[in-house]
Amino acid sequence: HAEALFERGLAWGYLGEWKRAVGDLDASLKSNPDQPRAYGFRGAAREGLGDPEGALADYAESLRRNPGDVQV
Repeated sequence: HAEALFERGLAWGYLGEWKRAVGDLDASLKSNPDQPRAYGFRGAAREGLGDPEGALADYAESLRRNPGDVQV
């Protein structure tokens, strides 16, 4: 369930549908909060929505959970 929501959130993001992307990524993280990539992609979606503070918080959480990830 969490993986399907994550993948759909990515698809919405690639289409520039930031609100939908954030919604699916929120639901994915609620179902399974141990997904560093989901925090990173939600950060990108929040950046797309013009929410730099939210984006930075998600990027920081992604790096906290996976410090070696250079894609964030």
